Amino acid sequence: MYPHLFSPLRVGGLVFKNRLTMAPTYLGYAGPGGTVSPLMLDHYRLMAASGVAMVVVENASIDHPTASGSERTLRVDTDACLEGLQGLARAIKQEGAVACLQINHAGRFAAAAEPLAPSAVETLAAYQKS
Repeated sequence: MYPHLFSPLRVGGLVFKNRLTMAPTYLGYAGPGGTVSPLMLDHYRLMAASGVAMVVVENASIDHPTASGSERTLRVDTDACLEGLQGLARAIKQEGAVACLQINHAGRFAAAAEPLAPSAVETLAAYQKS
């Protein structure tokens, strides 16, 4: 029924072993400060070993704290997280999958006193009280 589902696909310089992708799902497995924790590393290693061609890692904050939804959100805005992110990408690739990352700005749902959003909105705390 789907003749190309398990066939390789070339996109630019990347070769996908099939057409299956693991969609990003926020798990809250990041370590303190948005670092890659051992639990997160193990989870994504298992997902990559499942046979999918690409693993899309859960949302990662691009500007902390104004853009982060929680303290357990992965961060990509600081070099302090770089080594862990490199290890995460390496673990996914070692299992035969392409590593991808979903970047995110939490907007009005950011865990910040003054969240940054595209329009004037109540803070999350004020919204939850109403």
